[in-house]
Amino acid sequence: MRFIAVILLIVLTAAGIYSLSNEDMRVILDKKTASIGDALYVIYSIDNPDAVMADLYGITNKRISAMDKGAVLDAGTLAVIAIELGKARGGFYYFLTGLSRYAAQSLIYDGIYPESFAWNRSLSGSELIELAQVIKVHI
Repeated sequence: MRFIAVILLIVLTAAGIYSLSNEDMRVILDKKTASIGDALYVIYSIDNPDAVMADLYGITNKRISAMDKGAVLDAGTLAVIAIELGKARGGFYYFLTGLSRYAAQSLIYDGIYPESFAWNRSLSGSELIELAQVIKVHI
């Protein structure tokens, strides 16, 4: 597993997809459970090459600013972050209810999440980086 994470790190860094430094990427990849703050940083940095952690506190979106940045990241919350930051499309039920369950279903429908992906499943750092790559490809 560690070998795959290192290869993934090299590929993503070489591709220049993220503005994350090698150290930031390594720290996130080594986490057994990623945090909401990690997800915000990774997803926000997709289109913002000069992103730093301090930029996250300037996000004025109500749903995102209400999130606890230190909480454990689950697939539904990652879907909400991607939709609210404009990196993925949300479905009708998500916009009607605002629930992370329907945000995750939107990403399943768009082919970003696999069909058997549970919306309340916690994500590791390597899974976060992998899903961010898939989100980047779907933009």
